[in-house]
Amino acid sequence: MSDGSAFQFGNDDMVNSSRGVVFFVGNPEKCPQSGYGQCKFYFLYMPVDTKDPVWKYHYNRGLEPFKYSWDGRTETAVRNCKNGTYDGKWCTLVIQLNGWKIPDDYPYKVSY
Repeated sequence: MSDGSAFQFGNDDMVNSSRGVVFFVGNPEKCPQSGYGQCKFYFLYMPVDTKDPVWKYHYNRGLEPFKYSWDGRTETAVRNCKNGTYDGKWCTLVIQLNGWKIPDDYPYKVSY
């Protein structure tokens, strides 16, 4: 993109599924390969019907922050972001829950 940000679709060492989409806030080559929530943020797309409740926040909702098996509680998303659960993928949800602004108590420095 013209501002240096980028999207990644599909499969590489970190994105294991065609459902996964990564947004890089800056140059992807300067972002470490592991870990989300600092210079890259993880989203999921789940258009396929499933009765499995772990997908209830994804199925038929378009592109959403990582909410796989989420219990619907903000506290869970914040805790999982701070603990690095699922390699920091929960951090995208924390930002969404804060109106797409980085919260003052966000556990990482977002690098551009």
